[in-house]
Amino acid sequence: MPYARACNILQIDPSTESTPEWIQLLPAGSIITGKKLLPTDPLLTGTVAVNWDDGTATVTLPGGGEVRVQSKEAYPVGQRVFIKNGKIQGEAPSLPGGVVDV
Repeated sequence: MPYARACNILQIDPSTESTPEWIQLLPAGSIITGKKLLPTDPLLTGTVAVNWDDGTATVTLPGGGEVRVQSKEAYPVGQRVFIKNGKIQGEAPSLPGGVVDV
């Protein structure tokens, strides 16, 4: 078995040919926890609902939730924006989309 999973930990054995290339570059016996494989804060999209005087904005997320985030500039109400780490990263394209409930 090229690598084994146990308790959200990945133990690396890069000596086999079936191991993915990025794992083969790691030293033998390396351990990677699951958290290191995932981004710490996802890039979200939303629509600006309100701009506040304190440099923040309320953004409505696609599922209907709202979040108050920091903003270096006042984006127009209705503008789609990217959000990461509690800050507006910039304008997002206005593309058609949908929400799928699982």
